[in-house]
Amino acid sequence: MLTPASFLVDATQALLASALRCAPFYPGTLRQGRDFLTAQILSAEWEEGHADAAAAQAVPARIHMALLDAREGRLVDALDAMARLAAEHSGNTTARLYAAALCHVLGRHQDGARWLRDAAVPDLSRPEHKMPFVEAVLISTIGSAPRAVAGSEELVLATTLGLVEMSMWSIFKHGDLPERLEVLALMAFLRGVVARKLRRDDGSAPLEGSQDATPN
Repeated sequence: MLTPASFLVDATQALLASALRCAPFYPGTLRQGRDFLTAQILSAEWEEGHADAAAAQAVPARIHMALLDAREGRLVDALDAMARLAAEHSGNTTARLYAAALCHVLGRHQDGARWLRDAAVPDLSRPEHKMPFVEAVLISTIGSAPRAVAGSEELVLATTLGLVEMSMWSIFKHGDLPERLEVLALMAFLRGVVARKLRRDDGSAPLEGSQDATPN
């Protein structure tokens, strides 16, 4: 798992799945999700009423459709779709955060920073505001080959580590002493692995284009 060729995708998916105790997505699940979202979009478009209201109703399904594109490794298509949504619905903060994350994953840090500089984007120091950004980074990484996100490896690993730590905190907070010790040992191990992988110390400078992008 820790070889250069497989570390980025395999380790990210393994760590996240084990920490959150969630099953991976399978091709059949993705196809069903795409069919369901397509039906939602068409239903919104066919409804009688104001065109703007119908378009707004379809936005959540279109956002999730773009995330499915990212999950299948089509990051550029996902970014194009998310950018269109963010431009068409300027008040939709979630679309802007997803677009920013996809830009950073693709190595387009200046474009990502522009999405985040908008006044409508909330304070990313708050965990609940970070989650769309984090979610897009992880979905994009899990669905892509290592070379597709090699330029953003540090962002991906730091984001994943931050989310794992956040999920582990619940176990630490409510667990008994042995469970707390296990969490502390696991987190110390993971931090060391990530630091060695990136050849950086834990106290080094923040990631380029990714300040405040990961959970504390």
